[in-house]
Amino acid sequence: MEDTLKLRENISARIRDAGQAVAQDLMKILERPFNEVTVNFPVKLDNGTIKEFKGYRIQHNDAMGPFHGGLRFHPNLELEDLRELSRWMTLRSALFDIPFGGAMGGVVFDPSDFSITEVERITRRFTYALGNNIGAEYDIISPDINTNQQIMAWISDTYLTMMPVTRRNDNRHSVTGKPLFLGGIEGRSYARAEGIMFIIDRFGAKSFSVQGLGETGRTLSCLLLESGLKLKAIEDQSGAYIINDDIDSTILQSCLSNRIPLGSIKEAKKISHQQFLSESVDVLISAALENQITAENAAYLKTSILIEGTQGAVTSRAEAILEKNGIVVIPDMLATAGSLLADYYEWLQNKRCERWSKDEFSSRLKKRIGQTLDNLDGWSSLRQKCYVSALQRLEKLYYERGIFP
Repeated sequence: MEDTLKLRENISARIRDAGQAVAQDLMKILERPFNEVTVNFPVKLDNGTIKEFKGYRIQHNDAMGPFHGGLRFHPNLELEDLRELSRWMTLRSALFDIPFGGAMGGVVFDPSDFSITEVERITRRFTYALGNNIGAEYDIISPDINTNQQIMAWISDTYLTMMPVTRRNDNRHSVTGKPLFLGGIEGRSYARAEGIMFIIDRFGAKSFSVQGLGETGRTLSCLLLESGLKLKAIEDQSGAYIINDDIDSTILQSCLSNRIPLGSIKEAKKISHQQFLSESVDVLISAALENQITAENAAYLKTSILIEGTQGAVTSRAEAILEKNGIVVIPDMLATAGSLLADYYEWLQNKRCERWSKDEFSSRLKKRIGQTLDNLDGWSSLRQKCYVSALQRLEKLYYERGIFP
């Protein structure tokens, strides 16, 4: 039986299962987005030719607060993916009791095929095309796949330019993930990694392995090494490696921070993918692509805790095997919360015209994650608990406010 479903199929199935615990009227409300915005717009390229682009903004639900969600640039953007991800964002905010709804959007193109000036024009023209469909108290845009601080800065500048002069300062929180000097928040670049570290701290772990050395995997590895944990194995695109006990943690941190290839470290011994998964360790962090831990390889794992450091890293069938074997699975909805909370705190900081320090942000992040974990009451079946908790919060909200008219 095929185990590796698309991310949207996994999300849909898990929401459907959790939905049995709440009123089905709520599930009908959450089944489809409130709004779907599609825009087609022309952009003049560097060579003088005109190219048409298509963009989307899916606004799922704003019962808890303004829509909020990422913007991605990708040539294979699918509308159904955006719809399901926007619903996931609604539940994610509800889980952490954040006054945001869910949204997701994107433009259909590969930014690597265009110059930086062309990407800027595409970004600004897309923002202009969205017009009043976004805004600080209506729909807040944040970074996602192939978008970054620079993209967010262009969106913010374009949107504010569209505002009357007297309203520009009131709308600086229409975009999050901005550069620091444009209202970004200190600590955002490692917020996801730090959020995972706060969860790991609760287990008193001594050792870890990491799969995937993107921004999250690399930053988290450095944070955990600094806190005294032992890194036992690493796997990235170049292969998997066992880390010899002889290597000093400060040297390893330096190698990771400077993106030195693992193969060049003499204390790192190359191993197979199966050997990597079979390494005995307190925590295994899967921060690579989706569908990394499947029913075919789940039995190899010799860890106490598996962290889903990227969306959809663990398949449903694999999770059942892991839980049967006594392995605690920290699902993506919990593990990736740092980036969501960074968006919320940046929005709140801008809204209040304040500037928070790195320590203040970290303190708020740790407190909110801790409160959410406490409310989930135990470590078993965490994913189901997360979805049910989010749905029950939304159910209570709709019960209290009623349905108009």
